[in-house]
Amino acid sequence: MEERLQKYMARCGIASRRKSEELIAQGLVEVNGRVVREPGVRIDSRRDRVRVEGKALSVEKNAYYLHYKVKGVTTTVSDDLGRKTVMDCLPAIPERVYPVGRLDRESEGLLVLTNDGELANYLTHPAFGVEKTYRVTAEGRVEPELMRELAQKGIRLGPVLVKPTRVELVRYDNDNTIALVSVSEGVNREVRRIFAALGHEVKKLLRVRIGSLTLAGLKRGGARALTPKELTNLRKGMTASDPAAAKDLFPAWTAAKRKPKGPRGRPKPGNRIRRGKPDPATNSKSAERSPAFRAKPKSSPKGKPAASKPRMARQAWTPSRGRAGGKGGSKNG
Repeated sequence: MEERLQKYMARCGIASRRKSEELIAQGLVEVNGRVVREPGVRIDSRRDRVRVEGKALSVEKNAYYLHYKVKGVTTTVSDDLGRKTVMDCLPAIPERVYPVGRLDRESEGLLVLTNDGELANYLTHPAFGVEKTYRVTAEGRVEPELMRELAQKGIRLGPVLVKPTRVELVRYDNDNTIALVSVSEGVNREVRRIFAALGHEVKKLLRVRIGSLTLAGLKRGGARALTPKELTNLRKGMTASDPAAAKDLFPAWTAAKRKPKGPRGRPKPGNRIRRGKPDPATNSKSAERSPAFRAKPKSSPKGKPAASKPRMARQAWTPSRGRAGGKGGSKNG
């Protein structure tokens, strides 16, 4: 069965399709002893012999790993300065894998390592729009209005206009702002540069999600193989070329579900839920983590407890829907 040369190279784990095209253009690839410079050449892997820089290629078993990268580790296979790399943190495995995408030395969080070049291309190429979500701790208080504007209008980093797919203000921690930011453009150090352009330095950056993959089951500095279910979800996304189409990737960020309604479509007494706020009866953990500022009820002059002050709900914005999970957002973004 014939296939494109760069796709075969990606299946062999040499590099992604895009990188394989670069190797072909540089004249580093031979097919049956002849140098090939056209990436669209079709080959039959059963008959044709392919070499890259003199090394014969063969399709090896694909391997897929997740790693919780820690601060001070470089996202490379090797380092000329002798610094610790993510490869030093992996368990002994027979296959040769390499890190997918960027995560700078000062950042922490989720990293994919594989020898599947096609998957690597899907996760990193901006055309597929795979979202990467980061938990940001920024110096100073970033005002909600500024974050809403960031989600709806984007911000210019040099000649490039970048636009996060989602921005959520989690809470204020003393003089710091904790937020969740999702991006898909693949711009180098994008999140740090975004907050620097807003006038706030990023003190800590943790990647918590890549597409449908999360840090679940990982300890800091640890690694594990992807589960069959995780691989199935990834392949569904690759087939659809839209990872958000398969599932809601942010189930924890949606508004609380309303309880069953009583007669005439009205909520049952005591079950009224304010829009955009978690329901303690069904989501107690979310309520505990809520950045709400709870005030103790004060006694009124008549001895009756006064109503407590309203809590501040987590605020999130998307380019198309405006503010999510609360009132006041622009419907048109």
